[in-house]
Amino acid sequence: MEENSQWVNWVKSVLLRGKSIRQIRIPTTATWSWRNILKLRPIAYELMKWKVGGGQNIFLWYDAMIIAR
Repeated sequence: MEENSQWVNWVKSVLLRGKSIRQIRIPTTATWSWRNILKLRPIAYELMKWKVGGGQNIFLWYDAMIIAR
């Protein structure tokens, strides 16, 4: 998915409001689809790999890179 697509920009500004998908809570007003996407985060985290690159978008203090079990 294109990082600067209109849909991605809308999700970042309207749904995430400048926060990481890891940081937001499930809003009571969330649509069924958005609520279920957020509920699937624990499963998605197990399948994710991190691409740090230059580090501009990684916040070691806030981003949970290693999930405690």
